[in-house]
Amino acid sequence: MQVKNKLKKRRAFTIVELLTVMSVIIILISLLVPALNQVKRISKKVVQKKQFASIDVALEMFEAEHGEYPDSGADDSESSPVPYCGAMKLAEAMVGQDQLGFHRKSLFRADLQDDDDHQLYLIPGGAGLWPNNDQNLKMREGPYLPVEYANANRMGNDSVDEYLGIYEALGYKPFEWYQNVLCDVYTRRIQGVGTKAGMPILYYKARSSGKTNPRRYDDGSDNGITRDDTTNIYDYTDNDELVQLGAPWNPDNTFKHPMDSTEPEGNATNGVGVTETFYFRINNNQVPIDFGRPYRADSYILLSAGFDGEYGTGDDIYSFE
Repeated sequence: MQVKNKLKKRRAFTIVELLTVMSVIIILISLLVPALNQVKRISKKVVQKKQFASIDVALEMFEAEHGEYPDSGADDSESSPVPYCGAMKLAEAMVGQDQLGFHRKSLFRADLQDDDDHQLYLIPGGAGLWPNNDQNLKMREGPYLPVEYANANRMGNDSVDEYLGIYEALGYKPFEWYQNVLCDVYTRRIQGVGTKAGMPILYYKARSSGKTNPRRYDDGSDNGITRDDTTNIYDYTDNDELVQLGAPWNPDNTFKHPMDSTEPEGNATNGVGVTETFYFRINNNQVPIDFGRPYRADSYILLSAGFDGEYGTGDDIYSFE
């Protein structure tokens, strides 16, 4: 009996042994979780680049059909008083305003006027030149991107009482409800509406007449070219109206992207302004030109806000990377 009792006592773990095992498990978990998060980020980045590759192919098809890439200039003229930014023009070219394909007579205007000053059928309550019928569909091209893979989302819903757009939770509606944007793969739940969406993919077309780009040197100095020089190859204002909306998960509309032009240059609390976070990032420092030379100086740039959903931070993903 004494021998059996001794064996039973030896089979039990002491408190010290249990604490040691638990400590080892906790240490292993603490090492594993960051590694898994890093793998998740890398896999998402791969998927995002794959989406960019699909858009690249679609844009090349559009360029082959029309002789040029879609314009990206922000349209807020008197004829089109609401902003219509590069991101919206990209979506219209790729899938169309109604996601049934690009309308040949479209002039990429927010008010949907065609080249005969007729409204396209999409505007509610308007007769329109092109109702949704066979004649309309014959005027369509594409969609150049398959709609089911385009991640296209409207800025809002046509119901006044039920806005489902990615920015409607902010209570800030400078864009028309029917305007589409292509969203990136980094989806998150939007407060106030209960839906998930990624951040809009920003689109910048290179200016054919542009020759300059702000550049920073290794010693911290720069070439003296500012973000507002009209000779710059890329224009940050192409999507600035959209960037200024902040983030749709911030219901108080207090968040500011570091790439927001309303943030002053050198702002220590929220980045250093649009020159640092856009122009310096797109500059190709392998080309030793004093007035700066951006990547893809003869085509376009696509930009995803990346994992953190903020434009102008270190994890932004560009199409030239």
